[in-house]
Amino acid sequence: MATFFFEKVKEYEKLAYQLGIKPDEFWDMIPSEFVDFYISRVDFIQKEHRRMDWRFGMLASVIVNTTPRKNKKTFKPEDFMPKEKKQQTTDEMLATVKMLQKMYGGSFK
Repeated sequence: MATFFFEKVKEYEKLAYQLGIKPDEFWDMIPSEFVDFYISRVDFIQKEHRRMDWRFGMLASVIVNTTPRKNKKTFKPEDFMPKEKKQQTTDEMLATVKMLQKMYGGSFK
């Protein structure tokens, strides 16, 4: 049990280092501070990725819109950005599980 705890702490210490937290700063934090920092960092990274997607979408749309072609449809940066995935409802998840169980010969209670 104790080794599991120490392994988890080592994993969190590595994660903290990857997030830019020095080891002494990590050990001075309480768990809720680390969680808050982690959530804010992940939020920042996601926003940064969306911004980079938009920049590359803008670049692609400029290239396509300035290239002579028969079809004169203009493109927007959003046309070249990844689409956001729609979150499944619990009913959709349950239906998927039932279908998979049926496919593999299982039963659903």
